[in-house]
Amino acid sequence: MSRKISSMLGLAVAGSVLAMAASSAQAGPKAYVGNFTDNTVSVIDTSTGSAIATIPVAAGPHGMAISQDGSTVYVAGDGSSSLNVIDTATDRVTKTLDVGKKPNGITLTPDGKLLLVTVYGEDRIALVDTATNDVVGTIPVPKPHTVSVEPSGKLAYATSQEPGHFGLAVIDLGSRNSEMRINLAPPALSSRADRIQMVFQQRGIAPERRKRVNWRRSGNSRQFVCPEQHMRGHCFLGGRK
Repeated sequence: MSRKISSMLGLAVAGSVLAMAASSAQAGPKAYVGNFTDNTVSVIDTSTGSAIATIPVAAGPHGMAISQDGSTVYVAGDGSSSLNVIDTATDRVTKTLDVGKKPNGITLTPDGKLLLVTVYGEDRIALVDTATNDVVGTIPVPKPHTVSVEPSGKLAYATSQEPGHFGLAVIDLGSRNSEMRINLAPPALSSRADRIQMVFQQRGIAPERRKRVNWRRSGNSRQFVCPEQHMRGHCFLGGRK
């Protein structure tokens, strides 16, 4: 990767969320970068490091996600009530959904069938069926911000930023209920295919110390662990360290 492209992608990650999609044989993969203050998404040809399109979206593009086949990008507008659906073949918004006030973080389930949207302004998570791109359900969570799904697709984890009660909501996607809440100092959550990473400090406990929370689900014991060797509160859920 050239220095120009590396620098551009670094800035993109720092300011928003980076999503990749395959494009034509003549061009490299495309990066979709949310421009929060401009209310747009920039489309970048990563083979040249050049912006090739600008897509108007809902105010304050915040959370972004892309379908497994790279055909669709979803963008939540923090300054609106909207979720935009972008077709990566045409780089145009094909549908806009009303999901509720101040949608923030979004993520897809591993099978790609369900999109979770944290609706910060309405204390809930909206569930979007990706086959129809319609809202099909909702789960109450106080001031949800970021969200991720474990690789099995059975549980979701949503950070809750209710003033004075920061925490992590553990959600059963089968029953669509919030199973429990772990009280935390303000956390951040991210994921990749084989693991979920949460960066946090559990309330009242130094981040370098071991933290373990057990809960039960359908008779099975599940554990949340931050090993002592993981400094600065870096912990992994639902996968290998």
